[in-house]
Amino acid sequence: MPITLQSMTESDFENYKKYSIKVYSQGMLDEKEYPNYEAAYASGYNEVTNFYKTLREGESYQAYNIMEETSHTIVGYLVFSYLIYNGQKIAFIDYIEIFPQFRRKGYAKRAMELMEEIVRKDGLPLIDLS
Repeated sequence: MPITLQSMTESDFENYKKYSIKVYSQGMLDEKEYPNYEAAYASGYNEVTNFYKTLREGESYQAYNIMEETSHTIVGYLVFSYLIYNGQKIAFIDYIEIFPQFRRKGYAKRAMELMEEIVRKDGLPLIDLS
């Protein structure tokens, strides 16, 4: 299935942030770091909100919806930023996720290929992932 990377609007970014908080909070609950969802959500909200505030204050970040072209369905998210590492400008993947119902169909691989095209056009030699 062909995909495109569609730049996120402010509304898209807010939806993405809400999704990230939900996923992050559920992960902390699953790992038994918090006794209930409310506590996990409160912590997740603070962690994710602070992360994205810092990210958006940075020099350069790119936030994309991973969009299935035929159906115009958002199948996931990709966020990366440009950083200076050892004196060299690189692309750093902050977040990539394909929604569970769309996994194992090649969307993530294709999204990474499209990201690589963007990064190469910008003249960067390296992509890093935490």
